[in-house]
Amino acid sequence: TLSSFATRILSFLILPFYTYCLTQQEYAIIDLMNLTVTLLMPILSLSISDALLRFSMDKTCDKNQVLTVSIVFVAIAILLAVLGIPFIERYLPIGEYKIFFIIIFTLSLLNLFYANFMRAVDRMLAVALSSTAISFSTICLNVYFIAFLHQGLRGYFISTSIGLLVGNIIYFFYGNVWKRFSLKLFSFHLTQKMLSYSLPLIPNSLFWWINSGLDKYMLTFFCNLSTVGLFSVAGKIPSIISVFVSIFQQAWTISAIREIDDESAFYRKIYRMFETLLLLLAIALILLCKPIAHILFQKSFYEAWKFVPFLIMATYFNALNSFIGSIYIA
Repeated sequence: TLSSFATRILSFLILPFYTYCLTQQEYAIIDLMNLTVTLLMPILSLSISDALLRFSMDKTCDKNQVLTVSIVFVAIAILLAVLGIPFIERYLPIGEYKIFFIIIFTLSLLNLFYANFMRAVDRMLAVALSSTAISFSTICLNVYFIAFLHQGLRGYFISTSIGLLVGNIIYFFYGNVWKRFSLKLFSFHLTQKMLSYSLPLIPNSLFWWINSGLDKYMLTFFCNLSTVGLFSVAGKIPSIISVFVSIFQQAWTISAIREIDDESAFYRKIYRMFETLLLLLAIALILLCKPIAHILFQKSFYEAWKFVPFLIMATYFNALNSFIGSIYIA
């Protein structure tokens, strides 16, 4: 949890560097690509990563078998992403960066699966090492490629790809993933059980994406990439809330699964604490959004502060929904 907090804060603090070195259009392309990767991961993999976490914690299931089934779905998802590139290019301005789209999609999906599996088998040190390595290597390489080599978007995507690769290597060897995976362990019966759990979650992931990301595609269609860039930067201050919520969710999802047989008083108590702390944080950010924007938003990005209060409230309600949804997933 501490490593996750540190890496997310580092990503937040480097924002002035991005807004100084990149144009509004370039920042918009980065955000749209990341958003599309986030959308496609649960759809193309059939949300099997959620089943991976759930069934890896089930004492009646073979953990290595669960991992093997999941990685097979990862391979299928990557193949579908490659085949879908011509369609994606029609709606996403990736142009010459389509190879990076495939690389980032592949490495992000593998990282998500490995991280869920490591959490399920209580290998939290592997998760901490991987997330820290990804964040530090990506940030350092971004400074090198963008500031010193003046590679712009290409430098950003190269840095992100290398960072994700480093994180996956740590999972693969330190987390002993290479010892656990074997096609001989693939089970059609287990696949059916995992799909019966994961398939109903696909609409959930899709609607979360619509709630949090569709607006940027609409802005791309009706306005321009500069507007999308401003809107994307404005969302970084509300992301402070998302940092705390995501860290909480990582621990809470596991606790919700383990405590599912207990009385609902446990859930009520945690929800009240969560709601109160979240509301206080949201109020503080709204009051301080303009001074924070003055520090973080460089050059023409500063005017994005006007969008921040509305996005903070949207993030607040989104976080409450996320908490309630995790109970049903359990």
